[in-house]
Amino acid sequence: MEGGGEKISPTECVQKYEDTGHETIIRELTQNALDAAREAGRECTMHFEIRRVKTSDLPGINEYRQHLRDEYMQEWLTKGQSKFYEVLERLKALAFQDEIECLLVFDNGIGLDYRSMEGLIGKGDSYKREDDGGSGGTHGVGHETAFAGGDMNYVMYGGVNNERKVASGHVVFPTHLCKDAKVRWGGHGYLSENVAQVSLSGVDIIDNEQQIPPLISKLLGRIEGSGSVVIIPAFNRFPGDSNNEGTDVVRLICEDIAKHFFVAVDQDRLNVFVRDYAVNKNGRVLEDRLDDSGDVQRALNRVKDNKRARGNRLIAGQRSHES
Repeated sequence: MEGGGEKISPTECVQKYEDTGHETIIRELTQNALDAAREAGRECTMHFEIRRVKTSDLPGINEYRQHLRDEYMQEWLTKGQSKFYEVLERLKALAFQDEIECLLVFDNGIGLDYRSMEGLIGKGDSYKREDDGGSGGTHGVGHETAFAGGDMNYVMYGGVNNERKVASGHVVFPTHLCKDAKVRWGGHGYLSENVAQVSLSGVDIIDNEQQIPPLISKLLGRIEGSGSVVIIPAFNRFPGDSNNEGTDVVRLICEDIAKHFFVAVDQDRLNVFVRDYAVNKNGRVLEDRLDDSGDVQRALNRVKDNKRARGNRLIAGQRSHES
C-alpha cells in the first residue's frame, strides 16, 4: 500500500484520534445505525459486543506485522526519540499477541453495497447530520471516529444489502520506506482483493463474496435480511474513563446512548443490547440493554449519580440528566 501523500509518524498515528471521547464514538455509531434503519423503513436494533478473537484471524494482519519490522522503521527508530520507539513497541505487542479484544457493532439497517461503502471510507470526509436523540443538535465527524475506539488504528466494515455482501477495512499506519519494494508505505490504506491473499494493499472494496475475509464473512452470516457490522480491533475500553473493566464499559455504552438518543428509544425506534464476552464474572456474560423508557431512566439515573464528568465526556453526568 503506497501512502496517500500524507506522511504520518508513529506518534501522529496515536495523537490523531486520542482527543475523541467515548461519547463521540458511541454517538456516531448509533446515529449511523439509526440512519440506516430509517432508510430501510424499520425499527433500529443494535448489538454491541466485546469479544476476544485470534489475532491471526484479523484480515491483513500478516502484512501489518511485516511492516512493523525494525528495518522498515529505521527512519523513526534512528531519530533518537523514545516516543517513536514506545509507540512502535506497543503496536508490535498488540499485533503479535495470540488473542485480541474487538468491539463489534451490528445493526439491522439498509446495509452496505459497493457504492455506499465507497462513500463511507473513500475519503473519510466529515459530514453533518441532524441529531436523532432529542439532546440538541450534534454532528457526525465521519467514519474515522471509530478509530479512537481501538489501539491499532484499524477498523473493518461489512454489509449485506439485497443478499449481496461487501467488506472493507481502513488502517492508518506509520509511513516508512519498504526497501525491498522501494516504495513508501503507510498513511491511509485499505483492505483489497488479492489472488493469493487479503492484504492491506491499495484502496479497494471487496464485493466478491468469495474474497471476503473469513472473519468478516462469519460476522455477516449472523445478519438476517440486511444490515452491517463494524469491527474495531484492539478495543481500548475508552481509556479516558477512570475504570474501564467489565460492567462499567457495558453500562457506559448504554449511558451514552441514553443521554443522546432517549427520544428514539422512548418512541420504540431504537433498541440497544450490549454484551461483554471478554470479561466473564462467575460464568456470566456482562450485559445491559436499552429496550424501553424504563431502561433509559435507569441509565440516566446512573448518570445522575455520577457527580463528575468521566473521561472525555461532552456533558457532565449531573447536567446531562437535568437537560
